[in-house]
Amino acid sequence: MLVGRQDQRLAAQDEQITTLSRRVAELMHANDTLTAANEELSGKMARAQHLLCRNSGNSSMPPSTDNVPGRTPPPRRSCLHRPVTDSR
Repeated sequence: MLVGRQDQRLAAQDEQITTLSRRVAELMHANDTLTAANEELSGKMARAQHLLCRNSGNSSMPPSTDNVPGRTPPPRRSCLHRPVTDSR
């Protein structure tokens, strides 16, 4: 009788181990998929942030594109900082 109960417990534990092993494999696959998607999206976001922070003051873009929503305008320069030119 004791052996019968022990055999039942072992069979139940074997079934539980098999179920958990399958679930671990599924979760590992899902983790790999999500990690790859996260890396791809991180690259896209870095590119978008780079494009959003560009303006005519720090790139070769024309000043007419500085007023595009989401872009920061270039810093204003005062006339006092311009070099003096000799007009003779």
